Amino acid sequence: MAFLVKERGKYRRIVEENVVEGKLRCSSKGFCFAIQDDENADDIYIKESHLSNAWNGDRVLVKTIKEGSRRRSPEGEVKLILERANPSLLATVAEGEQGYKATPLDDRLLFELDLKEMVEI
Repeated sequence: MAFLVKERGKYRRIVEENVVEGKLRCSSKGFCFAIQDDENADDIYIKESHLSNAWNGDRVLVKTIKEGSRRRSPEGEVKLILERANPSLLATVAEGEQGYKATPLDDRLLFELDLKEMVEI
């Protein structure tokens, strides 16, 4: 799989091994799997810290960082979000010490968003 990166105003191609495409499926318990289109392929476990801002249902590119064993799925990290599953978000908003935070109503979305104050011109 190849990626384009921009460095010093120029683009260059990077080839990475062990990168697969899949659809992210997350649990309210805090774990996620990248489900590959090939039914015979292993699902790839992704820790919350390796989601890279991906949400449940997103189509992603995942790099395998730890091979699986007989009883365990391979582990990976999200390298790129190809397509968002949800262009909008329903959340509860609460004021915190450092501004407002939005907490998604869908408990499979494992994050809070910091909201910026809108300024009228």
